Amino acid sequence: VYWLYAFTIDEEMLGPAREFARAVSAEGIPCGTGYIGIPLYLTDCLRERITYGTSSCPYTCPRASRDVRYYEGLCPNAEAALKRMLTIPINEHYTERDVEDIAEAIRKVAEAKKSKGGKKRGHR
Repeated sequence: VYWLYAFTIDEEMLGPAREFARAVSAEGIPCGTGYIGIPLYLTDCLRERITYGTSSCPYTCPRASRDVRYYEGLCPNAEAALKRMLTIPINEHYTERDVEDIAEAIRKVAEAKKSKGGKKRGHR
């Protein structure tokens, strides 16, 4: 089962991820940013230790080897990648032509953004 094709961009070269996603969408390819907007470890169910029933497992069960806490900054690389992540819906019904259209839209937007200099700073 396929759901989303996720990828990151070099914002120094191509500009902000949100603008890139809008440009790809304008080419007829639905494109969003950031998956669910936060890393999974910052969701309420993990931060507040919400479990099924009253078991509190895996947080307080005897096999728990240590206390685990989830907080912003825990995985800075993942958090940074999430900010530049783009997602495009994809499923098993896409044809080779559909995938080629997606690739062409991304290529077209990337070339246009590169020719404008992205954010200029650090432009290659």
